[in-house]
Amino acid sequence: MPILITQRTASFRRLAVRLSVNGVFTYVCPFETARFYCDRKDTGGVIVDCVDSLPVGEALCEVLRDTYPDLPIAALVPPNSIPNMPATRMITDCEREVLFEELLHFCTHTCGWSTVSLSTHALTVGNDPDGTRYMGYRLCLSPRQHIILRCLFYRSPTLTPIDDLMSLCYPEGVQSVSNLAVQINRINERAKKIDPRPLIVSCRNRGYRLRDGIL
Repeated sequence: MPILITQRTASFRRLAVRLSVNGVFTYVCPFETARFYCDRKDTGGVIVDCVDSLPVGEALCEVLRDTYPDLPIAALVPPNSIPNMPATRMITDCEREVLFEELLHFCTHTCGWSTVSLSTHALTVGNDPDGTRYMGYRLCLSPRQHIILRCLFYRSPTLTPIDDLMSLCYPEGVQSVSNLAVQINRINERAKKIDPRPLIVSCRNRGYRLRDGIL
């Protein structure tokens, strides 16, 4: 998953919400936990926000490049700055809509993140909730339920830990684990109208995955 490394977490959480709606799941973390996320998460690329402190951002990019030579790195830099860092791509801090398009382009093109429909014989999940099909029938989901199901589809057959689902599907950070469980229960209840077997299974309070036979 792409990782957004920033001290401006509130602003970047809002960007992460928009990215998730467009089919791109990202982790948002501050500088002090960046190495932990890169070591422990399924990292496909990083975006380092160097606007608040260009020297700190340059140093982090150096460390990441030395540790992960092939990792796609984008550096978000202040306007008119002359950065010295081994980043794959430089993005200038700009108007929010332009910045969102730049980040989306980096995630989809440089990092190779796919936003196309995920589909098997049993389940199809695209970017649009209205396009979700289960056993050939339309599965009506709310936007949040659609994001959760799409995230689980991306991570399957691997178990997705609860903390990861919260970070990826609730990047704004305003919901509780209990709300995640409620949304998953609602997905299963709607899916049971089509097939009595649970679509999403819980693994002893560790996380969730799609049931066997979906992939």
